Amino acid sequence: MRKLLATQYIVQCIATAAQHTQVLPLDTRKLTVQARVATNVVRLAWASGVVTASRYHTIQAGDIYTEDDMSLVTATLYVASLVTGAFVEIMAWR
Repeated sequence: MRKLLATQYIVQCIATAAQHTQVLPLDTRKLTVQARVATNVVRLAWASGVVTASRYHTIQAGDIYTEDDMSLVTATLYVASLVTGAFVEIMAWR
């Protein structure tokens, strides 16, 4: 089994509750997502327009979202925060 290589992405949510994107490598096998500040809540989705609607995954303040054994069909991750200027930390292993 080969060792996975990690890449860190930082997305700044410059507008409140607005969609922000990060393109990931298609060969991503593991993913973690969290707010840089533990009091911020992050919305996460795999489809455009979802993080500003009602069908998104919520990462509660202080939590870390993790996906293992991934096989991506789409490589774009959509995030949003209710805090203007919030940073979302994404780690992708491939």
